[in-house]
Amino acid sequence: MLRNQNPHVSPRQAVKWALTLWQLGLREFGGVRVEFRPYASFLSTESLEFSVSVKGESYETTVLAGCCLANCEGQMQCHVYTPGLWVTDLYRQVLLELDNEEED
Repeated sequence: MLRNQNPHVSPRQAVKWALTLWQLGLREFGGVRVEFRPYASFLSTESLEFSVSVKGESYETTVLAGCCLANCEGQMQCHVYTPGLWVTDLYRQVLLELDNEEED
């Protein structure tokens, strides 16, 4: 669904797509960088801190950041979420990567 010419996607869904790419070993694509690292949390011993950044010629900005469980279920803390067209790039890349895995 489009809202104000931007795709509307929940932060949880964007994190799931980013985690899928990270698990497949893809850290950067088309100016979008995905980072996950272990995070000590009271929620679980398997918590991750995440960030998604968009990089241009003269700038880099964080568009999604927070922490979640390693399986993206249950509680999630999202500190930054700036929806935009980068979400469609993230989704497209997930589809491409999953399609490539099926061919292998």
